[in-house]
Amino acid sequence: MKNQEKVEDPGLEFIEPTDLFIEALWKAFRKLDYVPETLRNIKYIIQSCDLVAAKLNYAQLPIASISRKHINRIFQYLRVSKPNEFTVNRRNNYRAYLLQLFRQVLKQEAIEHNPITDIEVEKEKSNKEEILNGTPEGDELLTIQERYLIPDTYI
Repeated sequence: MKNQEKVEDPGLEFIEPTDLFIEALWKAFRKLDYVPETLRNIKYIIQSCDLVAAKLNYAQLPIASISRKHINRIFQYLRVSKPNEFTVNRRNNYRAYLLQLFRQVLKQEAIEHNPITDIEVEKEKSNKEEILNGTPEGDELLTIQERYLIPDTYI
């Protein structure tokens, strides 16, 4: 970490393109003005990203070099290492909060583009999709249902 005096006013703390990935996220975090519960959630997400970034050797990357690929790989790592915890809903929450953090980084002109905007929101599979997906019978059944589906009409 750079030898800097601690800045008491977050408005005077600048995010630079050369700031390390997680360091820049913490600086962006200090600029947020949300309710305490939301701030706790964001803090947890930064801490999780910090742990994974260290394992994937992203912790020493400058914020300006972080791309969609890096964030997606962090999500993939979390999904594989914690399959029961890192659900589609949790992933979308991570995406939403990281989007806010990277907006702060973008406002400071430390990055040229917010990489989170290119990451799509995942949709949860319905029970029907989970049951029918992956089998030829399921694909055929969906095709038949879609082909012959008649909208409900009231007489």
